[in-house]
Amino acid sequence: MTLKKFRSVIGDASGATVIATARTGSFDGDCAIPDNLAPGALQRVLPLRVIQVESLPDAVFEPVACDGGLNAWRWRERVDSELPARARFADGWGFHYCRGNWHYVNARLDPESCTRFVAARLVELGLPVTRCEGGLRLRQRGDRVFAFNYGPDAVELPHDGPFELGTKHLAVADVAVWRCNA
Repeated sequence: MTLKKFRSVIGDASGATVIATARTGSFDGDCAIPDNLAPGALQRVLPLRVIQVESLPDAVFEPVACDGGLNAWRWRERVDSELPARARFADGWGFHYCRGNWHYVNARLDPESCTRFVAARLVELGLPVTRCEGGLRLRQRGDRVFAFNYGPDAVELPHDGPFELGTKHLAVADVAVWRCNA
């Protein structure tokens, strides 16, 4: 999707937070490297340019002192930008750049690190974050929260009660409901 089409979908004034990651904009609509280098058209909203890409062996994780410690995995990019890096790798390479509600993470994160990074951005926005392990799924409708266990093992809910249905311990294929402050 082009930046123009993307902006027409979300709207410039939507206030949506956008997180772009490594390799974003590395090819244009003709599958060529953009003349202005990656992230291509995204440079209109995030003044940065990828000047080097580093592949990492599968067993190598590059640590980042950010959000309780994150790990880049498989590749990372060296970025030239007028924006200050919000976090850096141990060797000084920048890791996370931000302008307003637009974020650029110039590395691929391992799955756990990606979860923690996105959760930290949600908390910055004032949104509640609840980690759901295994097959646990939570849905809120009005002032009620519904918990479903789709996994193969029992799970403990991140809520102590009182419950309108069920208990803190959710067996396989079990459901629980409680009221919350909507």
